[in-house]
Amino acid sequence: MKKILHILSALVIGGFILMFIADIWRGVAYLRTHGREGAIVIGQQYSGDRWSAPLPLKKIRTYTATLAGKHQVVVESDQELETGREYAIRFLTRDKAQSAPSLRLRPIPGALRLRAAGDAPPVQPSDTELMDRFVSTIMGAFGPAKEASATNTDAEPPRAPDVHSGSVPFLLGATGTPLLKDLWSNSRPTEWAAMFLGLLFLKSLIFHALMLPWRVNRPRAEHTELVPTALRPIDPTPVVKTSVPLAFNPTVSTAGPSPLPPDLPVDSEPVLKLRRKEDRPG
Repeated sequence: MKKILHILSALVIGGFILMFIADIWRGVAYLRTHGREGAIVIGQQYSGDRWSAPLPLKKIRTYTATLAGKHQVVVESDQELETGREYAIRFLTRDKAQSAPSLRLRPIPGALRLRAAGDAPPVQPSDTELMDRFVSTIMGAFGPAKEASATNTDAEPPRAPDVHSGSVPFLLGATGTPLLKDLWSNSRPTEWAAMFLGLLFLKSLIFHALMLPWRVNRPRAEHTELVPTALRPIDPTPVVKTSVPLAFNPTVSTAGPSPLPPDLPVDSEPVLKLRRKEDRPG
């Protein structure tokens, strides 16, 4: 039973890892084949990061950027992009993005869309903002400085806008970049570490499944259910020996020891004496 459980667990974890690798391969391969080359210049970063879904292995950050030197876009990526730096990308157009393969475990990590009128500009916090918040939190716990805390709350930078509506995926890297470099540039070390740990766990499960026997061979002495009743050895009923103690009550007498009884006469028959021949008459 344990061997079957180990085999089933290894199959489930192996299928999960294979699905994760297939998602990475399909997403990168589709973008390398159908992507249009371009360049973005990173602007400011929005405050507030979110974890990736469905596997929370990395943080997704949102930036403002300029595409091809004229289009203002909002960029979402799992990489830490530098402000003012230009990155070569390959992105999908709307028609190609609709026919892109559906990825379940590892979606394409980059997305961009044109900036809308309702997108608030990112506000960079001042150098003393963290200290001001710390002081206002401490003072607010004792009662005063409520006005200061309210002002700081109003001055907080806006959250990152939603990039998923009307966005297209993109891939960091120019055309002709090797596949392994594209994979490394568009992934995080936590993904590689999680895959490595999953492979180690899968290896240990397979090893234990191979070492466990299919059936545990019990010794013949334990197979009593197959022996007929007439051939089963019957142990004799043990005899319990009970010893009854004898009560000894000595009588105490004041007189001395009784004398030994006199020798009794022994009844014996008289000895017949025959006369000799010379003693007989005539």
